[in-house]
Amino acid sequence: MTIWRPLRAEIEARGLTQVQIANLLQMHQPDASLLVRGRLDKFSMTRLMQFAERLGLIVQLIGETGRSVAAWAPARIAAPCRAAEEGFAR
Repeated sequence: MTIWRPLRAEIEARGLTQVQIANLLQMHQPDASLLVRGRLDKFSMTRLMQFAERLGLIVQLIGETGRSVAAWAPARIAAPCRAAEEGFAR
């Protein structure tokens, strides 16, 4: 699963401890440990996308015949989405 790589890369780039990860991503420390070790079976796709958002990442899902591909980029360098440009941002 490629979702974990950009999450882990951002966490490592920030030098976060498991306690800091837990606080930032609004989870318990044991779950932060699972995330850091790549044990993703406990986390839904929606939850992983929420983690990405809390880390300042954005996700773009691209559907292909019979499969989906996730592409990640830091929000600070990504183009704003059309909904945000139209005033529909959260």
